[in-house]
Formats: sequence, structure tokens, C-alpha cells
Amino acid sequence: MSLKKSLEDITRRLKSDCGLDFEIAVADAFSFLGFDVEIIPETQAESDLIVKAFLPQKPYFVIIECNAVREGEFVSYQKLGQIRGNAPKYFIKYGKELPTYYKLIVGRPAFSKDMKKHAFEDVILLSADVLMKMLEFHNIFQFSQDELRSTFEKRGEITAEKVDELVDPYLKHLKTCALVFMSLLEEPTSNPDKRKKEWVHIQNLFGSVTSLSWFLNISDITTEDIINAITELSSPLRRIMNLSHDERARLTSISFEVVVEKMGRQGVMFREFLSDFQAKSKSKQSIKQ
Repeated sequence: MSLKKSLEDITRRLKSDCGLDFEIAVADAFSFLGFDVEIIPETQAESDLIVKAFLPQKPYFVIIECNAVREGEFVSYQKLGQIRGNAPKYFIKYGKELPTYYKLIVGRPAFSKDMKKHAFEDVILLSADVLMKMLEFHNIFQFSQDELRSTFEKRGEITAEKVDELVDPYLKHLKTCALVFMSLLEEPTSNPDKRKKEWVHIQNLFGSVTSLSWFLNISDITTEDIINAITELSSPLRRIMNLSHDERARLTSISFEVVVEKMGRQGVMFREFLSDFQAKSKSKQSIKQ
């Protein structure tokens, strides 16, 4: 197995490589996603890769066929027969340790309508483009092997929309964190490093976040979401806000750039949500006036 490669390098090869090189690019992609990957030697009647997930409570493995064809063509329909024919022997080999398995074809550029129709029963299809999107989001959010399993359990093609379903809870959480942060600024639409509110009672903070979400037409923020955001921002690792023993909250004196840095790769999205909410709030206020 090759050493773990960078996201940029894997993406470049998924876009352009063919044959064995494409198989290795797909292997590196699944290694990047946190799986153990076994490249099957190039012989007849074998699949290309075995991807193993040992970390879930119910471990699993994925049998993978790879096929990159020229632009304008479709991934070969024959791949369905190959992966179905090979699956039983791999289950015999790995099934004792990894009792659940999935059959996956990774292709570029696209799959034909007939292939999608006949794969739906038991084979998952994943285009290189959607795999790259999965890698980009994983680089930010670090999906668990259980979360990734949820995409394999939906038979047929893994679409960009299915990947979005993995990301949606994380985006909602970041939006709520931005609303909480904004609610603790003395001037919610001003520079985040300008004056911050003094201690605010938690119940008042809940009311401010709820009102702000309503004002900005963000309708799906729940009390549990706000609690999770407060827990995140006040955690010892973040230290973005302080909580007192008498249930009051305020932002710490840490600069906004450090706040963003403390949120890691997700900090960029947090900054974007906060800026967007501030701009919308300012725009709505000016319309009212």
C-alpha cells in the first residue's frame, strides 16, 4: 500500500489517471478517508481493491472495481458481472473478521442508465467526481467509518446529494455556533473583535439566538442545537466563550483570528457563516429603517 498522499495529489490523479494508476489513486482516496486498503494483484477473476473498516462496532469491508474511460464514454457494464462474481470468495476470506460487506464500482466519467438500473439491487456506484467531493468534505469534517457506511447502505449511485446529507449536520452546527457568537457581540453586525457583551444569562442567550435565527430565516435551529453550540464554544479545547456557575455566558478576550484557528479547518466556514449573517442582518435592518 502506498504512503498516504495529499488531497491535492489524489484529486489530480482521480481526474486524469487511467488503468492501474487510476486504481492506485482510488486506493489512496480510501486511505485518505481512514480505511485500511488492500490492492489486489493484477490477475484475472479478481477485483481491484479491498477496503476494510475495523473501527465500527460492526466492522465491514468494501469490494471495489475501478474503471476510468475516455470522456464521453460510460463505465463498462461488464464490471457489474465481475464484482458480483468475485464477491463470494472475498466474503469467505474476510467475512469472519468483517461480517458485513459492500460491492462498489468507482468510475470516471459516468455510468450509463442501464448500469445504474441494474446496479441498484446490490452494487453501489461512485463517480470520481463525487468521490473527490467526499474527500474535500472529509478533509474538513473527518467522517467516521460509521458515517461513511451510511452512504454504502444506500444501493445504487452515491450522488452529490447523498454526500451533502453527511455534511448537513456539521453545517447546521457551525451555523448555530455563528449565531451564538453573534448574539454575544455588543453590536452583532460589527467587527467580531470590537466590544463584546458583558455576562448574559443563558436563558436570554437562548432567546437572542432564537430571535436572530428567525430574523435571518434560519428556521431549523432547535434548543438542542443551541446547547450543542454553547458546549462546543465553551469547551476547554475551544475556550471561545466562558460559562459562569450562575448560568451566565460571555465571549472570552481571545482575538477572532485565534477563534477561527481554534476551530481548525471548520473555522473558515464558521467565519463565512458569521460574515454572511452579519451582512444579512445589516441589510434587513437598513430596509426596516
